[in-house]
Order: sequence, then structure tokens, then C-alpha cells
Amino acid sequence: MLSIIGNVLGLLKTFLEKITVKDILYFIIIGLLGWLLWTSYTSKEALKERYENNIEAFTDSVSYYKSKTGDMVAMKTAFETNIKELENLNESLYSEIKDLKAKNDVLSGMHFNGSIENSSKDTVFIVTNDTINNGFKHSFNFNDEWRDLEGYVHYVPDSLKVNVTKDVTRFDYTVAIDEDNKIYIKSKNPYVKFDEFTGFTIPKPKDKFILSVFGELTYDFKNTKVLPIIGLDGTYKQFNGFYEYDIVNNNHFIGAGYKFNILKF
Repeated sequence: MLSIIGNVLGLLKTFLEKITVKDILYFIIIGLLGWLLWTSYTSKEALKERYENNIEAFTDSVSYYKSKTGDMVAMKTAFETNIKELENLNESLYSEIKDLKAKNDVLSGMHFNGSIENSSKDTVFIVTNDTINNGFKHSFNFNDEWRDLEGYVHYVPDSLKVNVTKDVTRFDYTVAIDEDNKIYIKSKNPYVKFDEFTGFTIPKPKDKFILSVFGELTYDFKNTKVLPIIGLDGTYKQFNGFYEYDIVNNNHFIGAGYKFNILKF
């Protein structure tokens, strides 16, 4: 295995020794042209995906299905755009987002219209001749996990009054957005219904191969010289490869590796 690697490196060394500065400049130009063509293609593909997603968001309606725990989940496609373009896509959502006066850049946003359809409540109170003649006051209390409904019924001859002293409805909701820009929302409160909602997310950056041309001055501590270096650098995700050419000494350097981010500012 080591002999094979040695032979490959030997052939590579022979090839590099025959390369001139003129050849390097040609390689750089060809590399740049290839990178520009690839970048243009991937940008058009990303723009096409955004258009298709936003057309789906315009025409999509709220659909429902049951979660693993039996809760109803509402789902709809979100717009894929930035906050500036959102004004043209959905002015109503844009106005609601701007009205929040967020201190930092908004990366996603949603607006919901819903309703809470509480169940009907009833009770039975036995009326006698005495209560009809003298009147009565009967309290009621219909409290459960999601609603507190309290009050009383007050009757005096020829007059009936129903007074609600407390009517509180509790609800919760959970929201998630997947990589296909689908919005999922659910509530554990069985009386909550999401009639309509819309949202947007910032377009996700795609993993790209980045090709760079560089020129640098490197200081050789051993020989106390400043060496002008030109070369190419390629990066994809955390993987990096480079080619360097020492103009003064006519030396070639190649390398590849994996980058670990230590600090971010």
C-alpha cells in the first residue's frame, strides 16, 4: 500500500516539476471559469426551487392529521423568502412581522387565525312552589383541564338572571418547520382549531464547493526569506485542499485535510 502511495506521489512530483508559471496561470483561469459556471448553475437551481416552493405556499391549504399522542396537527407550506421580498409575497404577514419591532434580523415568522369551540354545559335544578314564590340563587361550576366556567342563576318572581363570574380558557401550541418548509402546529387543547395560518423562512444556505485563488507572502524563518506564493484553495463543508507554488524557488506544494473550527466571531 505504501509503495503504491509512493509511486503516485512520485508521478505527481514529476508532473509538478514540469509545470511553469504560465501553466499555473492557465490552471487558475480555467478553475475560475469552471467555478463561475458551477456557481451560476447552482444559483439558478436554488432560485427555481424557491419559486416552486412559493407557488406551492400560495396554493396550499391547511390539512390535518393525528399525532402519535392523538392530538390533531395542522400542516401548511411556508414561503421561502427574506423579509424584504415577503412584502410582495404576503403583505398581511409582512405587516404583522414588522409590527413586532424585532430588535434583530427576523429569520422566520408565522401568523395564525384560530378558534376555540368549547363544549356545551348544562345542569338541572329542581324548582318547587316555594322557590317559585320566594325566588332562588343557584351557583354553577364547570371546570376542567382547559376551561373554568363559573357563575350563578338568580331568580326572583317574574325575573331570571344568569351571571357568569369566571370564564377562562387555557390552551397551548407547538410549532415546527421542517427542511421542506412545511409548518406543523398542534395544541393539546382538543377545542382549539387552527383555521388558517401562514409563515415564511429565510432560504437555507446550500453546501457549496468554494474555489479560491490566493497570493501571499510567506516568511521562511530557516532561510530568513520572504517568499511570494500563489495558489488555489478548494473548500467543501469542513474539507479543504490546496495547491501552492513558490515563485522564487520553483517549488510546488499540495495538501488536503479536515478543518476544525476553534473560534467564531
